[in-house]
Amino acid sequence: MRARLTAVVAAAATTAVLAVAGCRITVEEHPSSPTHPTTHPTTRPLPLTTGPASPYPKGPDPERPVTSPPPTPWVPKGPATLVGCGSHASGHACTFRGYGFKPGERVRLTRGTSAADVGGHVFTADKNGGFRTDLVSNTPSGLHPYAARGLTSGREARTQVRITPGLWG
Repeated sequence: MRARLTAVVAAAATTAVLAVAGCRITVEEHPSSPTHPTTHPTTRPLPLTTGPASPYPKGPDPERPVTSPPPTPWVPKGPATLVGCGSHASGHACTFRGYGFKPGERVRLTRGTSAADVGGHVFTADKNGGFRTDLVSNTPSGLHPYAARGLTSGREARTQVRITPGLWG
């Protein structure tokens, strides 16, 4: 009798573990069972129970695809800024630095009052929205405007550079 009780308890424990794991369980009844007096063994599904809560996190639902949260939209911090070298001799390099553009966007730098969508030099803004470049000018002496325009954000910044006589007068 004790062995039979142990076998019943072990079977019940196994059934509970499998049910919690979501397994479908069937029980094969003996032909002499009072509930099914047939000449052949039968199977019937046991109802699935939810059982105690699992200490492990639930996996993804196969009915719902896993999606990433939408990216955080870029918000400019202050105006775009363009800084030139101030003054330099014609034929020598002038360092330009741009700030406040969208990270990774292409920025066009042109000489003139507007950074038109043609001509000039195109740079890619770094992860902070800035760029740095050295340009050699063959521009005549005088005060010259420069403009930088973000090709994605449309942000513009302007500066002026005084070019003095040098290699190209």
